[in-house]
Amino acid sequence: GIDFGGEIPNPISRIANVETNEAMYPIRYLFRRRLRDSGGAGEFRGGAGGEYAMTPHDSPTGEVGFVVSGKSVDFPMSHGLSGGYPGAAARYIICRGAQDDGNVAGQTSIGLKEISGTREASSFGVYHVGKNDIFYVNWTGGGGVRDPLERDPSAVCRDVAEGVVSTESARNLYGVAILPDGSSDLERTQSLRHAMRAQRTEAAEPLPMGGHNRHTCARCAAGHRPGRFAVRQRRLSAIDASYTTGSGAMLAELLCLQCGTLLDSEVTQAGVEPMFDAAQLEDGK
Repeated sequence: GIDFGGEIPNPISRIANVETNEAMYPIRYLFRRRLRDSGGAGEFRGGAGGEYAMTPHDSPTGEVGFVVSGKSVDFPMSHGLSGGYPGAAARYIICRGAQDDGNVAGQTSIGLKEISGTREASSFGVYHVGKNDIFYVNWTGGGGVRDPLERDPSAVCRDVAEGVVSTESARNLYGVAILPDGSSDLERTQSLRHAMRAQRTEAAEPLPMGGHNRHTCARCAAGHRPGRFAVRQRRLSAIDASYTTGSGAMLAELLCLQCGTLLDSEVTQAGVEPMFDAAQLEDGK
């Protein structure tokens, strides 16, 4: 997908230059960049979202007011397709007392983990950020398309080298083992992906599809095996550190019980049954 494809509230490619905002408003950016691990994992990765941190600078009142109209905090709004994972959730955080007289060590290289102070999560409302505070925002990336374990390992290595995907997410979501030189360990990757597919089927609940069991997924069809289908549900925040979602956000995965391939995914809520389209199974997709 297209990385950094739009501003926070609108799905259009428009975002003002950092220098323009700093020239017009009493603010200073600490950073504004692509957000690592924000694009949904898939054979075709979702585009990455972005993150920025800013602080008041030379404000006549010593503070800056923000109107926050945030979405996609507890539940990602960018869903995956055909087994792809959703993009990461958004975050709006005010770090109170994060600076000492407006000075932050390593201002251009820090990230949210390095910002101190008392964190105040926000979503909707009017907030005032003082001269010793830092306002952090990240927005969602796009959803992935198709099973992440089908992504070309070399493409995952390229994403890691470009800083779009971390080595941890490369392993946790794509099943790719990265060597110190940045290339993939193909033998370990193959073994890891095999184990991850097995874990999927072990933790999944078979679906009583009745007559639909005569249909196959693409991987099973190649081996002339009948397809059997199952659903696995997991808490999103437990899948990877990139999912900073609420405790009730779940990922339901529709998979082939025979080979462990993901056929569909759905963000849902704990205790709520997923709403997978049975027509996918009828068509043998």
